[in-house]
Amino acid sequence: MHKQGIIEPSNSPWMAPAVCTPKKSGEVRICVDYRKLNKKTRKDAYPLPLPDDIFDKVRGAAVYSTLDMQSGFWQIPVNVNDKEKAAFSPGPGMGLFQFTRMPFGLTGAPTTFKRAMDSLLEDLPFAVAYLDDIIIFSPDSTTHGTHLEAVFTQLRNAGLTLKGSKCKIGVSEVRYLGHVFSAKGIAPCPSKTAAVKSWPVPADKTSLKRFIGRTS
Repeated sequence: MHKQGIIEPSNSPWMAPAVCTPKKSGEVRICVDYRKLNKKTRKDAYPLPLPDDIFDKVRGAAVYSTLDMQSGFWQIPVNVNDKEKAAFSPGPGMGLFQFTRMPFGLTGAPTTFKRAMDSLLEDLPFAVAYLDDIIIFSPDSTTHGTHLEAVFTQLRNAGLTLKGSKCKIGVSEVRYLGHVFSAKGIAPCPSKTAAVKSWPVPADKTSLKRFIGRTS
C-alpha cells in the first residue's frame, strides 16, 4: 500500500488502531478501527440507493454490462487537510501512517463514493451504480455499444479504473444485486431461492421468526 501511494508516513497527533489480516490472494488487508473518529464526524445524509429503484430503471432492457471498480474507495483522494485525522498504526514499533486515498471504515465513505458515482453518471440514464458496481442496460446490442462508449468515456475522464476480471460486457443475462436480469424480467438468483425452498416448515414461533428473518 505504501508503494502504491495509498498510504504515507504520518506525523499526526491522532491514531486509530489497526489489525492486519491475510487475504485469500496472499495479500494483507489492513482493518482500521475508526469508531472514535466516526463519533466525532459530521454525518452525510446523502441517500444510498434502494435496490427496488434500480430494478425499476433496468426493467425492460435486453442487453447488459456490469462493471466493477478496481478498489473503488481507494480511487477517491482524501482531502489534504483531513489526511492526518485518519492516521493509524499497524502495531507497536510499526510506525504511524495516513491514507492518501479514502479508506474503508469511515462513516462517510459509502455516501462520499455514492455521491461521486451519481455525479459521474447523472447524464447517462442507461447506467446506474450501487456503490462500486455499475450496471449498463440497453434495448439492443447496437445501442448498448453506444452506451458503453459513453460510460467508458466518463470513467476515463475521471481517471477511474475497472477490475476487468469482474466485468461482464454485452450479455443477455447478468447477475446484479442478488438478482438475475434478462429480457424475460428480473428474478432472484437461484442460490437465494434454493435456500428458501429447502428451509424446513416452521413448527413454532421461534422457527417462524427465523424463516421470516431469512426471507425478508
